[in-house]
Amino acid sequence: MALVEMNWHPDHRQCRQFGWGGLVILPLIALLLGWAGRIPLGWAIGLGAAGVVIFTLSRISDSLVRPVYVGLTLLGLPIGWVMSYVILAAFYYGLLTPLAVVFKIIGRDALHRKPDKAAPTYWVPHRPPASMRQYFNQF
Repeated sequence: MALVEMNWHPDHRQCRQFGWGGLVILPLIALLLGWAGRIPLGWAIGLGAAGVVIFTLSRISDSLVRPVYVGLTLLGLPIGWVMSYVILAAFYYGLLTPLAVVFKIIGRDALHRKPDKAAPTYWVPHRPPASMRQYFNQF
């Protein structure tokens, strides 16, 4: 089983959802980028028109919008794969590793993993609840 699987044959429902996404998201992106002055007006109109075309193609036939769906998925797949690993590595090496080093330096042992030769047992005493009603109010 692969970490990320590519859907080469989207069904009717996925093609329809892709069409709705194109109709909503592409004109919205065009509006925001055009309003912010990031792209010229002609490009913004073209991007919005592409959303309408994708929506129209998804309503006419699945086979017309399927190449666009697969092409955009192929374009986004490597980007998502790389970014997920970059984010996981940054979280692990940027947050968890320094935190573990700090805990090691200060001697924190929250799990009580260090052996204690003087202890007769490693059992942690537990207080029973005062009444059975406490089981229904756990927090």
